[in-house]
Amino acid sequence: MQEGFRQLLEALYLRSQRESNAHASYGYAQLLMSLIQEWRALFKRPELPFIFAQLPNYTLEPDCDWSRLRDEQRRALTLWNTAMVVTEPGVRVAQ
Repeated sequence: MQEGFRQLLEALYLRSQRESNAHASYGYAQLLMSLIQEWRALFKRPELPFIFAQLPNYTLEPDCDWSRLRDEQRRALTLWNTAMVVTEPGVRVAQ
């Protein structure tokens, strides 16, 4: 079991996107897919799993198209070995 966990940690890379693309969501899918392909090339791991979190509707600013941004994120799932965690603001997890 420990060997499997060690392999998982070796394959885990974290990156935080933030919400800076909410103002310019068109073309985000291509940017995200390029990032995934560049990381796979950088780490010489073409099979590297890439899991990202869907960005929630963080603000109500009128010039932010959150639904479009989330759709652009969904489009990145066309790349092999990718997954998206769907998030929902305001949902509480029981402890």
